[in-house]
Amino acid sequence: MPTLTVTIKEEVVLDGSDHGSETIVDINAVENFYERSLGCSQTEVSIFSFSATQSGSTFESGSLEYLRITNQDSSEFAIIRVLGNNEEYFVKLPPKDSFILFSDEMDSNATGSASPSLANIEDIKIQVDPAALGNPEIKIAIFAAS
Repeated sequence: MPTLTVTIKEEVVLDGSDHGSETIVDINAVENFYERSLGCSQTEVSIFSFSATQSGSTFESGSLEYLRITNQDSSEFAIIRVLGNNEEYFVKLPPKDSFILFSDEMDSNATGSASPSLANIEDIKIQVDPAALGNPEIKIAIFAAS
């Protein structure tokens, strides 16, 4: 079975001194992957889902090992909505930034409970900043493996 290698590296020079780190994660036995570049606008669309069976941009619940969503635009930000277990949370995705998950479990709690109840993510949606002028369209890149 194929192995996916993900490398995350930070480098910064501060006051003449190098700082940062590198983390390498090997994900063994990758059975499925999904790679796509697509346009999105101010109308929210589903870009990735989870259910009982694998098909296209829908992965089997509990199987996600890695997901990256990258905003390829140079000026507009996007908003990612992660939904699951009748809860949701939002993430701002600035230009040229990425959102990364290594699992398809989440919890969202408006009351600040100290005891999370993790449940499977059901859907991930995206839209361009709704306040942006001129209804811009941006390109995003998606890469996922299970």
